[in-house]
Amino acid sequence: PVDVRRFFCDEEKEDLVVSLGRLSRDKMHELALYVARSVREARFIVMGSTRTSDKGYVDKLRSMARDLPNVEIIENPSIDQVRDVLCRAKVLLHCMRGEHFGIAIVEAMATGAVPVTWDLGGPRETVPEKYRFSSISEAPMKVREALKASQQERDELRRRAWRFSEERFREKIKRVIEIVLRHHEY
Repeated sequence: PVDVRRFFCDEEKEDLVVSLGRLSRDKMHELALYVARSVREARFIVMGSTRTSDKGYVDKLRSMARDLPNVEIIENPSIDQVRDVLCRAKVLLHCMRGEHFGIAIVEAMATGAVPVTWDLGGPRETVPEKYRFSSISEAPMKVREALKASQQERDELRRRAWRFSEERFREKIKRVIEIVLRHHEY
């Protein structure tokens, strides 16, 4: 389940692209910097928690971002800061290839941010095909398309996010338990 209620908001959107997730190699945030180099008309925020073991990777990201005035890197943001940024963002660029599910994707959808993701793994079930990319070279085009998404598309993404709410999850679990109890022989 995802706490979509916490992330639901209806604030004015900015030409802001967020890359959200633990700041570690497996999350591939350098892809966000590649896209930021091409999509100069938008601001980019790369944010996430850090571990001591990821210091070298974070230093590498900061070095790569040095000549990108449209990029900001935020380490260890509070949940309120994450929510605030997502509520203002038009796009969530999810850089990890082959994500299993992607809680950050659903949280972003709840804010009305359009997720742009790899066309692999869990995001194939949650993200519309037009916002998924198969190669790194496609990512900037998909981000530009997402920046232009209509309010209707953003509202539809909010509705999709509710499919993963805690309330819906509890109802599904309750139904499964009822079925098992009904068909279980003692």
